[in-house]
Amino acid sequence: NDNAHVPAQETTYWCKLIKLPVFNDTHHIVKAAPVISPGSEPIIHHMLTYACPRHLAESPDNTYLDGPCDNWDWEQPATRCQAGGINYAWAVGGNALYYPEEAGMPISGDSDLQYVILQIHYNNPQKTAGYIDSSGIRVWHTPTLRQYDAGLISIGTSVNPYGQFIPPGIDWTRNSGFCTSDCTSAGITGDDVTDGTVYAFASLLHAHTVAVALNLQQIRDGQELSNIDQNWHYDFNYQQTIIFDELKEIRAGDEFIMNCYINSTTRDWITMGGESTTQEMCLAFIYVYPAPDLAICWTDFSDPSLDQWLYDAQDAGYLDGNLSQAIDGWNWDQLSWDDQGDAKAAEDFYNELWNPDNSRYNTFYERCTTENGTWLFPKTIDGISHKIPTDFTPYHDNSYDCNATNVGPISPSVTVTVNTGLLIAIIAASIIVTITILVVLLKCVCARKRGGWGQGHELGNYGKLQNV
Repeated sequence: NDNAHVPAQETTYWCKLIKLPVFNDTHHIVKAAPVISPGSEPIIHHMLTYACPRHLAESPDNTYLDGPCDNWDWEQPATRCQAGGINYAWAVGGNALYYPEEAGMPISGDSDLQYVILQIHYNNPQKTAGYIDSSGIRVWHTPTLRQYDAGLISIGTSVNPYGQFIPPGIDWTRNSGFCTSDCTSAGITGDDVTDGTVYAFASLLHAHTVAVALNLQQIRDGQELSNIDQNWHYDFNYQQTIIFDELKEIRAGDEFIMNCYINSTTRDWITMGGESTTQEMCLAFIYVYPAPDLAICWTDFSDPSLDQWLYDAQDAGYLDGNLSQAIDGWNWDQLSWDDQGDAKAAEDFYNELWNPDNSRYNTFYERCTTENGTWLFPKTIDGISHKIPTDFTPYHDNSYDCNATNVGPISPSVTVTVNTGLLIAIIAASIIVTITILVVLLKCVCARKRGGWGQGHELGNYGKLQNV
């Protein structure tokens, strides 16, 4: 950004169209890092870049190229470009992204990446006026192309109330977005993708402030594999991009479940999926190479599923408000939650919304799109919505055996060996210290007997100092 005057309001999304440097030949980005303006640290929540196709970036319909983009303002290219894929993501507390030696993000030349939309989320809960911000993202690039182009796949819940609807007072629940084998079969393809395989080298798991733990499951041929990534102690203020020690294979036909574990006991209002920090998100950003066609795989409840649950919640006395205004008029803020004095029963009722075996609520829409926003297959297939994957054998981490029958604690055995020479040295040192103490005591006694009160007095004062 260039001296953006941040509005004195809680949430602002600011977007700017950026034309990337022009080179005759394609370059590869090999590193990307945030640049935060001094003084703006308290309000920068996240920064994203969206690939913006040339025909949208250069459209004559673009009245202005930067400014607030909270609403769908069609005079700004950000509105149309954000329908495509994200190619870089950073969140508060995050670090720089280093691409592996084998891959880089292509820019300029004959690549598709000529323009990006920089989106910055300003979180200003105190509604402080006067922030002028020039934060952005710095990239390092090289004309020496690496073997592969890198890409980014985002998996999770859609950022709206149909993606997440969280009542207050919930001690434990799990919200999940998923990606079916239909989507990865259609999307793990591309010019450089061979055998339907790409390799993940880094990940950023992202949520807001009622999420307490996150993990991204991977399933292949009915067998769950180890997590692509996990964070069992999620901290909103410390969202790191994790560079994997070893590459993780992603194949066409794999399924994924992005889980966000939620605790909303500190709130007295309903938390919706949304862009504000007081709303929620549940997303994974996976950096891979070679770059596949797939860029976004998000799910939200189908209209029949969430609408049915909302009316059931109202009939049960938990939900207050005008549901028609919420569903048809998108006025969700007027809804409120009442646990009727039984928080556990209310929590159990809410968790039925996420019960994959409850046929009243278990259908979802799936967004499966490329970087330029092209749908890889329809939102629904022959009118049939998707369901969260459940038909698989769970993965068991051998690090811990929760089903062990041992009476004692589950911990590795420890063998203690004694070094004989060391033991002798310790005993000898102890004897020397004991002899020294005895010599000092004898001197005190002798000093008193011989009238040497001066020496005895000094030793007495030394003892007093030791006791202070």
